[in-house]
Amino acid sequence: MLKLKPKYESDLDGWKMSGEEKGLFFRKCVLYSADGQIIIGEGTGAFKINEKKMNSANACIKMADKRALVAAVINSIPVVGDLFSQDLDDVKKPTERMNLAERKHALLAHVEEQLIERGSQWSGTATGWLQEAVASFQNDAGSSLKTIGAVKAFENALKSGEIDWNTGNYTKNGEEQQ
Repeated sequence: MLKLKPKYESDLDGWKMSGEEKGLFFRKCVLYSADGQIIIGEGTGAFKINEKKMNSANACIKMADKRALVAAVINSIPVVGDLFSQDLDDVKKPTERMNLAERKHALLAHVEEQLIERGSQWSGTATGWLQEAVASFQNDAGSSLKTIGAVKAFENALKSGEIDWNTGNYTKNGEEQQ
């Protein structure tokens, strides 16, 4: 559609930086304008033998090329990133890719948004609401937000309506927990 011309080559620098693992193919894709005169962008991709049950070098090189092409397009033409999908079976939900600190930050942003959207009667800050809700939840569930599993459990309690958006109190089966 954009009439870009991809050119592929081995990416030995990438392979060396990864530890020179045998059976791991690193490829670079350089995107050129339709006339081949201007470099639009580039990307790299890697694929390992036996990944997705592929064991021929040709198939692995083609898969590394595909990943390099996707990276080149996404790196060069940002709007395309929203339209382009790669290996949808490998893609996780965004929160599942986050570490604990990132997940907690996303939770606070969600709380801030929901307090406004729900017209909460809470008069303090989102951070204060979250502290109150976690304390209430912790008393019953026995865990603070020190692990990703605890954050997930708290998120599930939010989704199921077990935490009151006006008070931050945790309720289970309609009964407020002490």
